[in-house]
Amino acid sequence: TGAGKPVTHRKLDFPRSRPHNTVYPSFVLAGDRVYVSHDSGVTLVLEPTAAYKQIARNTLEPFRSTPVVAGDRMYIRTLKNLYCIGK
Repeated sequence: TGAGKPVTHRKLDFPRSRPHNTVYPSFVLAGDRVYVSHDSGVTLVLEPTAAYKQIARNTLEPFRSTPVVAGDRMYIRTLKNLYCIGK
């Protein structure tokens, strides 16, 4: 495909607990993984390839901030807490 053209298109499997399904945080690329979070607290971990490949599905409490990666740690500020996930 040419530069700027979609490689794949797929609807992500997020909860539909609200009238509108919203992804507030930005997508995050860290190492060989893409993290996509929903405001319900669900984060999908994907492999950045042309074929859709979900590696994991993790759930925290609701958040709207974009996770931040520093070294081997990911920081997530939820509506109530700050989490540090890593080694």
